[in-house]
Amino acid sequence: MRTGPCSRASRTPSAALTALADIERQEAAARLAREEFRRLEKRRDEVVRCFACSANDAHAVMVSMTVLLCTNKISESQRELLQAREMIDEAHRSLSSSLEEALEICQVVMLMKIARE
Repeated sequence: MRTGPCSRASRTPSAALTALADIERQEAAARLAREEFRRLEKRRDEVVRCFACSANDAHAVMVSMTVLLCTNKISESQRELLQAREMIDEAHRSLSSSLEEALEICQVVMLMKIARE
């Protein structure tokens, strides 16, 4: 198995793709959280209509529960997105560095071949 810059460079894009897939998964989770928020709001409205005499209380409870649930889900998704973006940035930096190293090695090899001729 090769362990030089070329093999490191081939692993780095794979890590970047994995991180990108993770970001897409987290964005999908954030969309689901927003949809859940909307569903809970609709449910809250149904509950309020059914119990008109205690509409203020039902509304306050449902809003509090909905806001708490969605805030937690959104915050968690945002943290995960930030971590994934940081991983992608690191992978890009590593890939650039590995590619530069590989180019330098290729240049040295070419110069050595030219020198032999």
